[in-house]
Order: sequence, then structure tokens, then C-alpha cells
Amino acid sequence: MERVASIQKVMAGIFLMFFIFGCGTSKPVVKQEIPTLKPDVPFKVVVLSNRLDNTYRVGEDIHFYFTSNKDCYMTLINMRPDGKVRIILPNQSQKGNHAKAGFIYRIPSQRANFKFKAQGSGGVEIVRAIATLEDIPLFDTSCCINTYGSIQEIVMDRDMFEREMYRRLNYLGAGQWAEYRMALRIAN
Repeated sequence: MERVASIQKVMAGIFLMFFIFGCGTSKPVVKQEIPTLKPDVPFKVVVLSNRLDNTYRVGEDIHFYFTSNKDCYMTLINMRPDGKVRIILPNQSQKGNHAKAGFIYRIPSQRANFKFKAQGSGGVEIVRAIATLEDIPLFDTSCCINTYGSIQEIVMDRDMFEREMYRRLNYLGAGQWAEYRMALRIAN
């Protein structure tokens, strides 16, 4: 428990430094809320895991924490080494993906009825956070989704998935979306 509390304090400090120094504001942070930012500040999103080195053994719990400097709609995607693409957020337990600027969100939430466990035979997985100012679907879920518990898997070629997603994001235009990528290492 002390290790989790320590990690949470470090992560809160990292988020705080990101917003204070990265966004050019010197106003104090109150109750994990960032002061309202000017509209010309670039749209940013950050994701961290519950391990500072992002390394997990198969079977260990994984939690993600994210924040943004603007109110947005957050989609978290896991791209596995085997080519499978899984939607982390929204999910069956946390269907809403609206995030308020400056707040730190945990996925899965502590009230969620599931856990993310490190799986597979090892390797590097990419977690991508895509935040949009408008609530738009990033991919077509009517034809190509399998559900595994709380997680949905996209049954589509990874390159085709990325082309479709970026086509929809480019429709929004510059400054209307932000992306963050994080590598997770899964060890046997």
C-alpha cells in the first residue's frame, strides 16, 4: 500500500510539473484542478501507468492515469505485439469518456468491476491516448468488434485501423485533438 501511495504521489507531481511548466501558467493547482487555460495553449494529454518504468510481469495489475489541459473525450487504445487492437476506454464498466481539464482519471476506476492484467508472451505494447474536443467515434464499431469481458477488440488490420482513425481525426482539424503514446513492457 505504501508503494502505491508513493507512486500516486510521484505521478501527481509529474502531472503538476507538466501543466505548470508545459503550459506556461504559474497559478497554483487546487484540488487537482488546473486553472482555466487560454484558448491558444496547445491541446495536451498525458498518460502514465502505475509503474514508473512501465514494466509488468504477466498476470500483474495495470492501472492507467490520464489528464488533459482541456475538457475532452478520451479514448485509450492498446496495440499489442500480435497486431490486435483493444479499446481500454470507453469500456463496458466505464462507458463515458468525457474528461474535465486538469483532473487525473484512473482506468480502471477503483469502482470498476474488472482489472487489467498484463497478458501475452512478453514484448512491448503501445498504449495510445486520443483526446478530442468533440465527441466523435474514432472507428466503426458496427462491423468489427469482439467483446472480451469489459474490453472490446477491433477485428481489423492494424494499418487499416490507423488509416480509418486518422481520417476521422483529420476531419476535426488542427488543435481539435491530441495524442499521447506510451510503451508497456510485458515480461514473462
